[in-house]
Amino acid sequence: MSYLSVHSLGEDPISMFREVFGSVVAKIASIRFITEPGYDIALYQSIRQVLADLNPQISVSLKTTGDSHDRFWIVDETKGLFVGTSLNGIGRKYALTDYMKDVDIAAIMEELRRLSLL
Repeated sequence: MSYLSVHSLGEDPISMFREVFGSVVAKIASIRFITEPGYDIALYQSIRQVLADLNPQISVSLKTTGDSHDRFWIVDETKGLFVGTSLNGIGRKYALTDYMKDVDIAAIMEELRRLSLL
């Protein structure tokens, strides 16, 4: 399972999303978006359609919370990437992107469960 935010992806978010994730979507059984309550509903629906087009078997869900600011992409609850910018910010300004430590992933997963986001 993967987790990421869909709050803002830039000027051409669907093309960027397809370019960044297109080659791996066929390998994903499910993806869960956890994002801010004020997310762009049309953007989410478009991304959901891209996911379905690339992998008709994929299970997609969304929950919202105001309890997080940072962006984490967590795979199978064991591997994670901290992404300090939205996709539209990549390459525009300096931003941190780094692998997450196992202990940090475990803490985030525990907090997501506590908040009933999983």
